[in-house]
Amino acid sequence: MVTDSKHNGYGPAVGLEEARQAVCDRYRRKHDGLNYTKEDIILTSGCSHALQMAISGAVSEGEKILLPCPGFSIYHTIVDHFAIQSIDYPLDPDKSWQIDLEKTEALIKEHRPTAWLINNPSNPCGSVYSQEHLLDCLELAKKYRVLVIADEIYEDLVFEGHTFHPMATLSPDYPIITCSGLAKRFMIPGWRLGWVAIHDPNNQAHALRGAYFNLACLILGPCTLVQAALPSIFENVPKEFDLQVNATLQENAQAFCDPFKENPQCGLEVILPQGSMYLLIRLPPGTDDIEFCRSLLAAENVSLLPGTVPLLWFLNVH
Repeated sequence: MVTDSKHNGYGPAVGLEEARQAVCDRYRRKHDGLNYTKEDIILTSGCSHALQMAISGAVSEGEKILLPCPGFSIYHTIVDHFAIQSIDYPLDPDKSWQIDLEKTEALIKEHRPTAWLINNPSNPCGSVYSQEHLLDCLELAKKYRVLVIADEIYEDLVFEGHTFHPMATLSPDYPIITCSGLAKRFMIPGWRLGWVAIHDPNNQAHALRGAYFNLACLILGPCTLVQAALPSIFENVPKEFDLQVNATLQENAQAFCDPFKENPQCGLEVILPQGSMYLLIRLPPGTDDIEFCRSLLAAENVSLLPGTVPLLWFLNVH
């Protein structure tokens, strides 16, 4: 029986020191050259909270941020709440959902955003960006002095034949704000533990540290019991766990895609994902995706999420 009450009370607003150090150690073990210190880590109530903190601490009301399209619906929920202007940049389905950098550069020139959110691996596209593609993104960000916020919550869910590259490892001289957490790798979304990792080798984004600390004080840190378990979680979960989870996800994705490839006359195209938990179906030209999803739900009791509307709106309608 455990009687120690050490972790029953409030911890530091930014997270327990040993838990923040565990995040640093985890990055150092997994990625050469990624040497965070515990002062670079702020623990949050899940990755969604990390995204809220990263965005609202870096982008002021009325300023602009680039968001991926298609993208996770919570991005718009966050920026709308803080009266931040969102600029949707396109992902190219013909190139496994890579960022269309030519069109994105045109948007940057026109709108002059403060920040650029890059989600890799992607929700809902299932894409995993190559190192070359990420370096091209970074060059564009540096050229126009746009802060990169990297949503990398799916970093461990990468299929065979593909490699995840943290953006911070590719940026020796430019700040990257990374958001991640426990939920997806360990399948424990209800534990609500995420983090913001500040990569700022030249101290260019020093003001963000103070902003993020002030935002952390609003909730006095995430669950201290989960924080206390963090070092053990990172150190003791065997590698076989990751391999089994990723193999199962990849097998399921392939099983879903195969019938569409075997029956091209159905008119639906599935783009095989490279990681994460999602894939997108391309409908025939001119098809209303909302009506398609409604009809499928009514006829076959199969629920799909239209790519053109936020998740919460869709759930409220039904």
